[in-house]
Amino acid sequence: MPRGPGRDGKIATQRQLRLLTRLAQAMPQWVNRDELAAELFPGAKAPRDAIARDKRALLAVGWSLEQRGEGADMAWRLVAGDPRLRTTLSDEQLRELARAARVSGFDPATLGLPATSSTGADAGAPIDGALREAIHLEEILHARRYRCVVTLTYKDRRRELQLDDVRRTSTGRWRIIAREDGQQKQFRLDRCDDVRVGPPGSASEAQPAVQDMDPLTISDGEPVDAEVLVAPEHEGRIIRELGSAVTRLEGSDGILLTIPVTNRWLWRMRLYQLGTRVRLLGPPQLCDEVRTELLTFAREDQ
Repeated sequence: MPRGPGRDGKIATQRQLRLLTRLAQAMPQWVNRDELAAELFPGAKAPRDAIARDKRALLAVGWSLEQRGEGADMAWRLVAGDPRLRTTLSDEQLRELARAARVSGFDPATLGLPATSSTGADAGAPIDGALREAIHLEEILHARRYRCVVTLTYKDRRRELQLDDVRRTSTGRWRIIAREDGQQKQFRLDRCDDVRVGPPGSASEAQPAVQDMDPLTISDGEPVDAEVLVAPEHEGRIIRELGSAVTRLEGSDGILLTIPVTNRWLWRMRLYQLGTRVRLLGPPQLCDEVRTELLTFAREDQ
């Protein structure tokens, strides 16, 4: 079934912007036409025809492109920018164009466009979680389709991600399933900031995502290894609730398990629900968190 013109037009505009930015980055050097086509149209049946259409579209709106050579030696270069972009677009429109460049994986500065955050925070308008999620979703879907590395800020830490999947939860929220340092994790899209998309092909091939990832795998801080002591009759439930153990040592007092903890808050909540079935022995920082939180709960109940 043919796609609607709005969707096709949007994709074409992104392609033309990527071609324009690539040529602008190379100014005043020449860029081989076939190299451009392979970069911007990976897997296309007729990449030369496709990139020629985008070149004609840029010429039609006033960009000055030169051509030399024929066949495999054909090369293009951008001669000058179009001043109409400065006189006919408002500041708000220029910011939108800059965000479109970033969605396409390029630095807006290469086109002389204003620096802007992907969520428009520079415009001074407050960005709520739902709007941030909607803006970032387009960037993430682009990165997944063209296999781009994604860098973003999550939980006050800069991260570099290799995307594996994007899913919508039963509550309507979007989550990214991606690998960070080789470990597959989940990230809430509405909590992501300063999302930046790398060039096409910069990420590795997507890996199969776990169909129903445990929320315990959603990172909320630095991971730790918890040491817990359990009775043999409770070991199965402890592993189901708190996660698989990486070490297991049987002793006279019970079974000592070492369990990696990625989501500390949720892990502590599950620990409390288990009551006396489990005893937390370490590490000290995790024990301190549990002690402080339980004292807080006790004061609130008074």
